[in-house]
Amino acid sequence: MIVVTLLTSVNMRRVGQQLGLLSYRITRLCTNARLARAAVLADEALARDDVRGDPDQVARFSKIKSDLENITPSRRRLHDDFEDVLGQAGSRDEAMHAV
Repeated sequence: MIVVTLLTSVNMRRVGQQLGLLSYRITRLCTNARLARAAVLADEALARDDVRGDPDQVARFSKIKSDLENITPSRRRLHDDFEDVLGQAGSRDEAMHAV
């Protein structure tokens, strides 16, 4: 009985981890799409005549565009590092389950 309970507990924890990982990856993809959309909107704003005619708005949307461009490589490094950590944790969990 204790072994069955322990195995069930381990399996449920593993399912919970997999669901958490899936949620993280979906959120990551959605955020990527939102950032891409924001960059398109900044470009569209900079192409408008009323924005081009106002130096303050040009500066504002140019800064937004620049900030978005800086976010992308930083997010990529962060997520790559996070995926590496997840991979190491997964390998460790599999080794522990094999014992």
